[in-house]
Amino acid sequence: MILPAKYFTDDRIIYQWITYEDANGDRELTGAIGCKISVNNAAATKVDQWQGITDLTSDSTEVVGKKWYKQARTGKMSSPLYQALFWQDVFTLADVTERAGYKVQHCQVELPLDNGKLPEGITINMQVGARFYANDDATEF
Repeated sequence: MILPAKYFTDDRIIYQWITYEDANGDRELTGAIGCKISVNNAAATKVDQWQGITDLTSDSTEVVGKKWYKQARTGKMSSPLYQALFWQDVFTLADVTERAGYKVQHCQVELPLDNGKLPEGITINMQVGARFYANDDATEF
């Protein structure tokens, strides 16, 4: 699905999130990641990370009526292990050739894994979503 240009005005916040839960209940393999971008400002990319079961769905009481950065405070890590890679060349805003006036703006996170600590086989249940906010002060999406 391609959204209309009105969703991509300067300074609009796009907050993408993913929750993951280990089917066997391993807390170290259960959590969430949120990635925020400001349209046309790649340097404003920010990553949030949670440990444990986290509800970031649009009807969650941890989300409704809150600014994007104040959502789901329980379990939110003050220093996420994931890092936004905005300093890399891939974050340069790039024109989209097939749609005039559109640009590509990445939200990419990376977490190196210690292979010695992972079990041979794991099953992870995942959920993803995205929300659009007018700016950093908006409580509605």
